[in-house]
Amino acid sequence: VCREFNLSPGDAIDILTGRAFDKASHRNAATRRIMITKPKLLTCSPPCTKFSILQNLNISVHGREWEQQFKMDEEKAARHISFCAKLCKVQKAQGRYLLFEHPLSATSWSDTQLAELCRNPRVATTTADQCAYGLTSSKDGIEGPAKKPTRFASNSEILLGELSARCP
Repeated sequence: VCREFNLSPGDAIDILTGRAFDKASHRNAATRRIMITKPKLLTCSPPCTKFSILQNLNISVHGREWEQQFKMDEEKAARHISFCAKLCKVQKAQGRYLLFEHPLSATSWSDTQLAELCRNPRVATTTADQCAYGLTSSKDGIEGPAKKPTRFASNSEILLGELSARCP
């Protein structure tokens, strides 16, 4: 898609490219990569499952063993959120753009590092529904748009304006 708009595509640094951010060595390598490549825009879209209100309801449904595993996974996910927020702060400090996205209702927005990033006067947030970007869901074999309200944090007014303009 970048090439269609005469833009240079960047790197993906995630579990699919061999980076597991629960490992310090992988976080360090990703930080070095970003410091070297100096992307104009850093987009952080970490997994949101452990920050879902619905996932947290499962704690009362499943047994103690499931709850213990959930808590361990939740701690790893929290480290991932904090790491992404730190990367966004580095990006902003170096005069480049950032974009962080997570569901509007996700508890991750209260993470200390992420909340601090969002309190910065040069970072703003907007909300958009994922259906505006083609998200669909299937119910009883019928495919249709899926709303999924999502919050975006960025230091780019243009980017935030474009994101919110797509939704009524």
